[in-house]
Amino acid sequence: SGVIQWTGGLGRDVAVGGIWTAIMGLTTAVTFMGLQIAPHFSVLGFAARSPRAFAIHQVWGSAFCIGVLVFVFLPIISLGAHLLGADAVANSANIAIGNVLPEVSRGQQGVLVQYFIKAIGISYPWLAGLLAVAGIAAFQSAAAAYIVTSGTILAQDVYSKHVEPRADWHRKILISRFSALLVGFIALVMASFTPNAVLVLSALAIPMSLQLLPALFGVLWLPWLTRRAAIFGLFVGLIAVLLTEQLGQM
Repeated sequence: SGVIQWTGGLGRDVAVGGIWTAIMGLTTAVTFMGLQIAPHFSVLGFAARSPRAFAIHQVWGSAFCIGVLVFVFLPIISLGAHLLGADAVANSANIAIGNVLPEVSRGQQGVLVQYFIKAIGISYPWLAGLLAVAGIAAFQSAAAAYIVTSGTILAQDVYSKHVEPRADWHRKILISRFSALLVGFIALVMASFTPNAVLVLSALAIPMSLQLLPALFGVLWLPWLTRRAAIFGLFVGLIAVLLTEQLGQM
């Protein structure tokens, strides 16, 4: 709906043509860079015997392969919704080639994913099973990486530095395992009893991870950047994220 729209804000003014302007898409993409800057990738890098392979994996594995998948399959899926019955305008103009998907109104595009999965399950049950296994594997690998990283940070940066500086590796590994178990238990309890709090915290987690960028620059490319400057930038960024998110506004 354009490059940028000057409105009164969400809930105050209706954006003409929708809120997803080019600036909205760009800032969302920048925010999701927080996934890449999240601590668990740094922990994996520091745990490797040699960091040389990470450059190859990052450029060709993440950027190239995932980029090709995104640029090839996302347009096919998006255009397919218009041609398979989800678009009332395409249906009335006899452009659609089938009525596999139900017509959805503007703003209801999010429900199309479950209709896609349902249609695949009816026509190709084996493919639906493969999708289910892939979804579980993706969720498990992501959750395991974050939980293990949390345990490592608590053991290495909290316990080892402030509780028992002389702890050996066996004690650190034990504390790391216990911390990971505790983090996983807290996550399960919150997901079961306070799902709204989980949504609020998950909305904060990714942009807050992006605030680690000054520290990452200092470690990798800017050796003159001091620890105090990186920490100051981190705290300023965290405060800005908190005040601009729903939790801070409330």
